[in-house]
Amino acid sequence: MFYEAYIFLLLSHLEKYQLFDAYICLTNTQDENMKNHLSQLWIDSLKTSSENIDVATMHLDVIDIPFVVGVRLPCAAVEFENIRAIRKKFQDMQENDTEFASDDYDSRLDQMHTSKVYDDKILQLIFTDRHWFELYFHDQIAMHLGEVKIQLSTDFAYDLLTSNPTRTIKQHKRLFPVEHVELTEILRLFEISLQLVNEEEIRNVIRKQWIEIPPCKIQSSEYYTLILVNNEQFYQLPPKSTNLEEQEIFECQGDPMIETSLMNLIELILSPSVIQQAKIFNNLIRCLTALLSHKALDVLKDVCKTGFDAKFDSCLSIHFFITQLQERIKAEKSAADENTIHRALVKLELDFLKDWLADNGDSYAKIFTIIDNKLDLTSTLKKNHGVLPPNDEFEQLNRCLEMINSSKRKIERLMANRLHMHLMLNVQGNEIDQQLTDEYDYFVENFREIQSGRKTNVAQMISLIAWLKYYAQMYALALNNEGQEDVLPRIDQFLANTDTPFSSTVKLFIIKQMLQISKLTLEQLREFYVNRNILWIKPFFQRSRDQQTKSTRPTLIVPMPLFQCREQFKRIRKVLNNADRNNELRQLIQECNNTQKLSYAFLCWFIEYYSRFTQPNTDKDVDFVQTIKNDFVQDLIKSFTPLGHQFLIDLCSNFSEKSYFRLDSTMPSDDIHQRLLALNIVSVFISFKSYSKSTLLRVWVCVWV
Repeated sequence: MFYEAYIFLLLSHLEKYQLFDAYICLTNTQDENMKNHLSQLWIDSLKTSSENIDVATMHLDVIDIPFVVGVRLPCAAVEFENIRAIRKKFQDMQENDTEFASDDYDSRLDQMHTSKVYDDKILQLIFTDRHWFELYFHDQIAMHLGEVKIQLSTDFAYDLLTSNPTRTIKQHKRLFPVEHVELTEILRLFEISLQLVNEEEIRNVIRKQWIEIPPCKIQSSEYYTLILVNNEQFYQLPPKSTNLEEQEIFECQGDPMIETSLMNLIELILSPSVIQQAKIFNNLIRCLTALLSHKALDVLKDVCKTGFDAKFDSCLSIHFFITQLQERIKAEKSAADENTIHRALVKLELDFLKDWLADNGDSYAKIFTIIDNKLDLTSTLKKNHGVLPPNDEFEQLNRCLEMINSSKRKIERLMANRLHMHLMLNVQGNEIDQQLTDEYDYFVENFREIQSGRKTNVAQMISLIAWLKYYAQMYALALNNEGQEDVLPRIDQFLANTDTPFSSTVKLFIIKQMLQISKLTLEQLREFYVNRNILWIKPFFQRSRDQQTKSTRPTLIVPMPLFQCREQFKRIRKVLNNADRNNELRQLIQECNNTQKLSYAFLCWFIEYYSRFTQPNTDKDVDFVQTIKNDFVQDLIKSFTPLGHQFLIDLCSNFSEKSYFRLDSTMPSDDIHQRLLALNIVSVFISFKSYSKSTLLRVWVCVWV
């Protein structure tokens, strides 16, 4: 145990002063002269550091030693502390010496730079010999990265900072004592970028961005290029530019190579391939969150550990990944049913395939291009308004598609998306209104053909879907442009009068296109279109509003008819949720004058509507309030009395600010229940005005109001 303690002390001492790493560097050095100097430095450092060996560490179970790998010179950590002390002196000198100028930096640093571990001879070698300085500079970069906790490799940071061959040792020497703040910020930017790209990708861009003339020639690049002409002037060429004559001399206060590297880092992050990777990760995260909400992060980490980098080399690799993911989701016992899991994974695979095909025009996408070119498919669809002519070529295409016979229908969806995209490429902004007008009848015909559910061959179905998406997207563009063509009300009326699952799918597609085109959120889109005379879109926004009411039900039971008056309540809900409701609503209000059950159910619907104000950030629907306040005022007063009319207005607008019945999201459930119950009782009283038989209660209500 005695010897073990001393051996442990020795090993920890050698590690603490980087003597192990320095010895490895020494043994790998080929230059004999330098090897001799390094050997002497190693021995001197061992002797010097041993004078301060801390014997007390023998009694410790654990010794805390900063983990820095791959340093070249011994005692690099001690030298880094020395640089920090010089930095402090330098800052004090700047603050106290008013005549201190930037021109004096190098001379002042030379005066201050003494070392506790490196003698003057070694310091002279370090700051005059390029190879020695490279070893020293590499070590201090490693120490700096450790101090500021930046997760970059030392080699990458070294390559970045030394990528400009015109920079001198004196300029590099300034980095740690003088320019350390800016240095840290630059390195931090590159560290942040590693969330999207890896070091090797950045390094490759940096290596290619430097051109020296002569002897090199300018070549077109996707990135900025820094050009040194005749070892005198720097020029910076924008991406894909090769004309140096149009460029001005590139001037910057710092290192032009670092400046260019930062600009190219932005270009790299914004490149389609990187954005594509981010999109793939985003789709994967959304899928995992939907299927494994409580374990999504763990599964994502495990997927990444297997080497997943959001890059696929073929469609088969995508399918293999989805298959493996499906097995993992099953193993994690997802709460979702098999059908939900299947749909989510099919959608994920299709998203991956669409993105992959878009970036791989020389493989599978080429097949679609060949089919399109051979059959002139896009032009045929446009000419025939989505209908394929009955000829042998298209029959053969259909037979090939039917042979696939896959329940996932990946090929069909990809072809429909591709044809839709190609059709849209030929759309001219100033021709949209005319195209909508000319092709309206074909839109209705194709819409009804798919909606009918009649058996249609695969190729024809792909064509119809692609063409309908093309027409629907043009319609979305026209709405966004606030077009005034006569065809727009016709499309609106057709969509409003069609209430089927397929119709809802088309409407959702149009809304999605409107969101993408306008760059609005769904709520902003609702606010924009709620006052426009577009009938088909109103039910979607109405459902969004009703969803707020429904979302209160898990924690709040709203008093409403459950047995008696239930049918009347369902009828009222259907009418009030209908966008084109005015005529039916007026008739309904008039009926309430004669039927107590209907009257009570009508009032209960408004109480249910009022309960939505328990949700955060819920504003009153001004248009709906105005409708109740003004449009049906006479009928409502007749059926519910003036008090009942005001009661309905208050329910729609969440009463006044100081009212006892004013709801907000912070209100306890008991308080909400008390108010809802009281309002329900008021509704019973008001509804008795319509009671067919004369009772004391009815007389009292009539007198009261």
